[in-house]
Amino acid sequence: MDGPTINTFVGNEPIFNPTYLNIEYFFYRLFHLGGGFREFWQDNEVIIRVIAYTVSAFLFAIIVYSIYGIVKIWQHEEHELEHEAHEHAHGAHGGHGGHDSHGAYGGGHSDAHGDPHAAAGAVHGIDMTPAGREWDGIVDLASSSNENDWRQAILQADIILDRLLDHIGYTGSDMGEKLRSAQIGDFVTLDAAWEAHKVRNRVAHEGTDFILSRRETIRVLGLYEKVFREFTYI
Repeated sequence: MDGPTINTFVGNEPIFNPTYLNIEYFFYRLFHLGGGFREFWQDNEVIIRVIAYTVSAFLFAIIVYSIYGIVKIWQHEEHELEHEAHEHAHGAHGGHGGHDSHGAYGGGHSDAHGDPHAAAGAVHGIDMTPAGREWDGIVDLASSSNENDWRQAILQADIILDRLLDHIGYTGSDMGEKLRSAQIGDFVTLDAAWEAHKVRNRVAHEGTDFILSRRETIRVLGLYEKVFREFTYI
């Protein structure tokens, strides 16, 4: 009679029924797989190297081309901003001479004789010359390549806005209260004033944590200018 085998059952269960992971066998197969790869490498090393170098060169070329494209885009955008800033500066200086009715960052107003400053003095009783000179300085700051100058431009524009609100007759302990006392019916650019002032607050309170680009500076100064032009203040 044959003796018991590994498959001998006790009741309904086999004596040997492994259910664990055989780590030793796993590494054994992995070792032999590595040996097969080494043999494949030795038999095809030249071809593999050629393919690898070709793919690497192709990927490197893509990276270089992408970097070149990004740099060109940056240069183009910088050039556009430079051109836009110079045009704004030219427009601002020309506008004070009575020849440009559109101003530096937006539309402007003029009287029948083409002198916006004279019209402002007649209608609002406000001396336009100081504000006009200050605005010229703000435009110069916006034309700079220094981010600190852009911040100063917005802060100074907000000071002019505060002074304008005082002249118009809006009262309050701060800019927010003065703007809240205004009505859209007699302050068409009220929303622009609010939006510009909110950016000013971020510049003032967040400091360098608030990233300010030249494009955003020009946009915000355009909001201030809309307000100033509505009341013929510059």
